[in-house]
Amino acid sequence: MNIKFLPLDESVVFSLSHTTFKISEITKAMMEIWRHKGVDLLNDFLKSTGRGFFASSNCGVWSEKGLECEVLKPGKTWQKGKVRIKIIIEFSSDELESEEISVNNIQLESPLDDIRRTMSQNS
Repeated sequence: MNIKFLPLDESVVFSLSHTTFKISEITKAMMEIWRHKGVDLLNDFLKSTGRGFFASSNCGVWSEKGLECEVLKPGKTWQKGKVRIKIIIEFSSDELESEEISVNNIQLESPLDDIRRTMSQNS
């Protein structure tokens, strides 16, 4: 079975260990943590692994306006622009949606398909 994670909307509520959260509450809290400690912790890690450090310690720039950078994509040349941090919470359902159910890559028919065919023939 192929696990497919999809982003959750900010208005969604989820439960972990008998505690309920709004997605917006968690993403807001995570962004606050990032703003206050994120770049410092990231810089500490990068320095400890010999990878250098980020020149900007302004976390607000990272999460809101973006930070000036250059990006190199495979097969392309360097492209100037901005990079920013965005926190997204994703979900993968254990239950298959009816339109996702298939056997050997053959889509199963819906019980409504017979009714649809009858209606289209009578039209």
